[in-house]
Amino acid sequence: MNEVLERLRDLQRTDTEILRVRRRIKAGPEAREQARLALGATRAAVAEKEAAMRQAQAEADEADLEAKRIETEINRLKDKLSTIKNNKEYTILRHGIDEAAQRRSAQETTELEHLELVDTLRQERDALAAQAQEAQQELDRISAEVDAEQKELHTRQDELRDKREAQARVLDQEVLEDYERVLRSGRGVAIVPMLNGACQGCFRKLTPNLENQILVGNTLVRCQGCGRFLYCEDGPPEE
Repeated sequence: MNEVLERLRDLQRTDTEILRVRRRIKAGPEAREQARLALGATRAAVAEKEAAMRQAQAEADEADLEAKRIETEINRLKDKLSTIKNNKEYTILRHGIDEAAQRRSAQETTELEHLELVDTLRQERDALAAQAQEAQQELDRISAEVDAEQKELHTRQDELRDKREAQARVLDQEVLEDYERVLRSGRGVAIVPMLNGACQGCFRKLTPNLENQILVGNTLVRCQGCGRFLYCEDGPPEE
C-alpha cells in the first residue's frame, strides 16, 4: 500500500480514537446531569405530596373545629328544650337540633375523608422519598465514576493529540489539508476502501481507470463523488 496512504490511515485511526474519547468526556457530565435532574424531579414530587398532606390535614382540622362548634350549638339547643312550654316551640327546636346534627355528621364525614387522604398521601410521599434516596445514591455513584474517569480521559486525550501532531508533521501539507477538509465536511471518515469497484463512503461506482490506480496503489486516489481517499481492501469502511 502507498506509504502516504498508510500514514493517512494511521492518522485517521488516531482521529477516530480522539473522537471516541471526546464523546466519553462529554457523556460523563451529561449522565451526571440526567441523574441530578431525576433526583430533583423526585424531590419535587415529594414536596408536592407533603404540600397536599398539609392542605388535607388543614381541611380535616377545619372540619373538626366546625363539627365541635356545631356540637356546642346542639348542646345549647338541648338545654333550651327544658324551658319550652308549648309543642310548636318544641317542634321547631327539635327540628333545629336534628338539622344541626346532620351538619355535624357531614363535617365529621368530611374530616374522615380528609384524614384518609392524608394517610394515602403519606404512603405516596414515603414511596417517593425512598425513590429520592435511591436517586441520590445513583447520583453519588455516577458522580464518583465520572470524577474518576474524567482525569484518565483527559490524560488520554492529551496523549492522542500529541500523537496526532507527530503523525501530521510527516505528511505533505497539501495532503493533510485535503484530508482535514473532508473531515470538516461532516462525512465522518476521510479514507475508505473500494469494494466491488465502488467507493464505500458514498457508494459511487468508480471508473475503470480509478479502480486500476487503487489496485496498483502507487498514487493517492480520491473518489470523484465524495472526495474521500480510497484504498483496496476487502471489508467494510472504517468506522
